[in-house]
Amino acid sequence: MIKEFVLAGGIFYILLDGVQVLGRPSVNMQGLAVGILLLAATSVFWYREEVPLKRWEYLLVWCAVMLFVVYGVLILGGIL
Repeated sequence: MIKEFVLAGGIFYILLDGVQVLGRPSVNMQGLAVGILLLAATSVFWYREEVPLKRWEYLLVWCAVMLFVVYGVLILGGIL
């Protein structure tokens, strides 16, 4: 049942991303990138084998953590 909710949430956010791209053509490339990432993240949950799935989950969690760290450093450094 969790997989179905993740799929529904992924589809919902992809549709929201499409609405944003249609409403603001200046963000076409960012919207496309976000849509691809959402599609990839949603499809990971449909992978059947447990061990590779856990590795991908850990990798994605650490990528998210590192992106927050990089963002914080850029803010503190005055770059953003």
